[in-house]
Amino acid sequence: MQKQRNNSPKSKQQQDHVTFCYQLLAQANYKHPDDCCAISISPNNNLLICSAYESIKVLQFKNGSLQYLQQINKHHENITTLNFFRRKMNFLSSSCDGSMIIWSSSLISSLKFITKLNAHSDQINCVVVTSNLQDDLIISGSFDQTIKFWSPTCSLPSSWSCIQTIHEHTSLIYGLSINEDGNKLISCGYDELILVIEKSNNNIWEVKQKIKVDVGFRLAFITSNIFVFQPYKREQLNFYTYDQLSQQYIQSKTLSIKGSGQKCQQYFPQMFIPSKQILVSKNGHAINFIMFHFISSVEWECNLKYVISFDQCVNGLIFGTVSENGEFLITWDQKSEQIQIRQFKCLL
Repeated sequence: MQKQRNNSPKSKQQQDHVTFCYQLLAQANYKHPDDCCAISISPNNNLLICSAYESIKVLQFKNGSLQYLQQINKHHENITTLNFFRRKMNFLSSSCDGSMIIWSSSLISSLKFITKLNAHSDQINCVVVTSNLQDDLIISGSFDQTIKFWSPTCSLPSSWSCIQTIHEHTSLIYGLSINEDGNKLISCGYDELILVIEKSNNNIWEVKQKIKVDVGFRLAFITSNIFVFQPYKREQLNFYTYDQLSQQYIQSKTLSIKGSGQKCQQYFPQMFIPSKQILVSKNGHAINFIMFHFISSVEWECNLKYVISFDQCVNGLIFGTVSENGEFLITWDQKSEQIQIRQFKCLL
């Protein structure tokens, strides 16, 4: 496994003097021979959940090492996504069986099943959970070509119901991203479309724009006015900026990255870390780290600053996530068959 280190600015003045990397924690490795499509780490970085086909393994992350706690089984087919809620001691799993399950993690040693949603008629591929104080919205995208919005029932908070379905995609849905304000959603799929979806004043989600693109698995909001899209097997990221005059998102920049022409899987979502101004974008066998510098609300720059390459994973079976604060990168790859944790390190 090889690493490449490049300059990484915290500000324009520091551009030539600061570098960063994600340093492998030698004691934070866990042997995991099963394909691990989904990984998530709790907001306080002390609990790790990872998929093992239709099961979920629960690991405690403490003092720089991983400790196995338990394995839970409720899904009937492979698990595809895992997401912690930000402000509740709960997490969400989804599966190829079309269902989602909400779990309580308030007691680490005894996780509890809260409710199961028979959400979709086909494999669920992507899920986002809103970041407001109530954590009261789940959005799911599926191979059944629909995006569904889920909210708890007022009379029974442990019971959730589908409050809206969007049918505008005409093929498999691969990626979803929601902005920090929770009022804009973007999606991408096999139909070569990006949908821009906004929440109206009456809390109805409406498709505002359809952007024709190549097939791609990953996209992410940087700010409410900027998002990024990764075309499949391409050497570049495409950036879209909101134009006030047309009230549409328009492609404004491209950025060359590593991993072009290599096999890839749809899991391992793109993530932008606001506290570090870093975008994490997996492409082929490479994990790319892009640093942003915002000059004003409409003027910005970004550069590829660091790459971790998994060149031995010829099938692109590299999955993972980043902690909410960007402090930890968690990966599983087919070559090592290990859960590995790397910690952010700023090198002066």
